[in-house]
This record gives sequence, structure tokens and C-alpha cells, in this order.
Amino acid sequence: MASKLASMASKRSSMPSRLLSLPEELQHEVIYRTPVEALIQSATLCKRWTALLTNKKVIHTHLDRSAERFIRTVDTVNVVDPVTRICSSTSPVPREFQDPNNTDALLHCDGLMLCRLRGCHVKRFEPEDPRRPQIAIWNPVLRKVKWIMPSDCVSAYNNFGLGYKNRGDYLILRFPQIQYKFVEGENPVEIYELKNESWRTLEHVKVDWVVDRSCQGVSVLGNMYWVVAPEKKKKRKSYILGFNFTVETFNDVCLCPPPPLSCGGDRYLSCYSKDRLSLLQEDTKSRKIEVWLSNNLADAIVLC
Repeated sequence: MASKLASMASKRSSMPSRLLSLPEELQHEVIYRTPVEALIQSATLCKRWTALLTNKKVIHTHLDRSAERFIRTVDTVNVVDPVTRICSSTSPVPREFQDPNNTDALLHCDGLMLCRLRGCHVKRFEPEDPRRPQIAIWNPVLRKVKWIMPSDCVSAYNNFGLGYKNRGDYLILRFPQIQYKFVEGENPVEIYELKNESWRTLEHVKVDWVVDRSCQGVSVLGNMYWVVAPEKKKKRKSYILGFNFTVETFNDVCLCPPPPLSCGGDRYLSCYSKDRLSLLQEDTKSRKIEVWLSNNLADAIVLC
């Protein structure tokens, strides 16, 4: 038995050496076709292999070519492979996030998830304010959590975004939900830089819209998008609002299509084909479902 285990270990340790003897293009192709979990397990087998796996270009190309997975939450949390439909045998979720009633998985970008804990049952920072949610960046593959020191303005009524100017240098956007300004008072728009671990205020940015809280925002190619409505108009016509992390400004993207019927319903904003938006709308009464697609978000005029 011991000799068999030793033989398996020897084969595993020699695998990177064999791959590194291939042409560079083939090395990359093998990496892109290998599940990330297997790559992580082999990352420390030799220095050249580690350097290749930690190359930013290789990481980002692997992300772009990997199939998306679903994280399903009911009373428990599982990671589900959409191709094989296999659930993870053990929960990859940190203990603090395992109560879905107290945790919001707000959105994701490049496989990183921005999470918010509604309660203060987990003590991370001092002084602690029971009204202030705690936020964290969770990497489900590496099973690591980075807790974010909340600014003085963070509250339960805030909206958040996650994106980047340069891929790999991730930023968190925080801005108020305008209809709660009678509770919060004037609340600025802020950005948190993960690289510098600091918050800063965007003085030039003002909020005059209401975010549809039932429809979570989505991060696409480093920028954020939400379904919103004007603050002061009586007949609020919903539209899609974007935030560009490069120039740090909000921009109107396009009007939302009318709902299937006038009885209200649910909406779900998502990314489609990596550079477009999809908007699913379901009528509450008839259960009629419509799915709308935008054109490329890089186009001069975006329609949905």
C-alpha cells in the first residue's frame, strides 16, 4: 500500500515537469482545460509551475474560458457544476456565511463574491455598531475571506458594486438608497480599494435614483449595472444604470422593456455572452416570463 501511494505521489510530482517540456502554447492550453481545483492542488510542486499558474494573464484567460458555476442556497449552501450537476460534497462556505437568513451574496466579479452579513453576530472590527452590516470578499475556490473595514457611512440601506479599473485591482463601490435619506441624512458615494485597504469619497457623484432592491446588480467586464428608477417622477419608468470604474461615474445605459403585464413582478439582471446584459421579467399574476437581451455594452448606443 505504501509503495502504491509513493508511486502515485511520484507521478503527480513529475506531471508539471512533463508539461513544462511542452511548447508554451500547449502548456497554456492544458492549463485552460484543467479545472481550477486541480491546478491549485498542483501549484506548489515546482517553482516554474507555480510561476506559470500565478501569471496574471494565465489566470484571467482561465477565468474567461471556464464554465460558470452556480451557488445554490436553501437551508444549506452547495457549489453546483452546471455540466455534471454534481454538488460539492463538503460546504466550501465559511462558517460565518452558512446561515442564508443572515447573509447576502450580493454579486460576483471574476469569481470573487461580495457578501454582506445583516446581523452583527460575527465580531470583526471595533467599535461595533449593530446597525452597520459587515461586508467581505469571498473566494469560493481558494476558500478565503477578506473582511472589509466598514467606513463611517456604511449602513443597512446601502447599495454595493464590485469591479476594477485594471483587472486584478478590485474596487468596491458603496452608495446610498436615496429614499432612506431621512434616516441616513446626506450620505456620500464611496469606493474601497482592496489593494490599499482604504475608503475614499467621490465628491463629484450625486445619487438621484432609486435602485430596484429586488433585482440585484451585476458586474460585467469590470463595470456595474443596476435596474433603477428616477427619484422624483410620479410615473417612474425603470432604466438600467451603469457605473464605470475607470472614470468613476454613473451613466444611463438604456430604458428597461415594459413588464409583461401591469400587475408587477420579479426582475433578474444578468450577464449574457460576457459583454451583454440580459433582463428576465416575470409577471406575478400570470407567471408569464420574458427575457430581453442588450446589444454589446461597448457599442455607442445600447438597447434592450
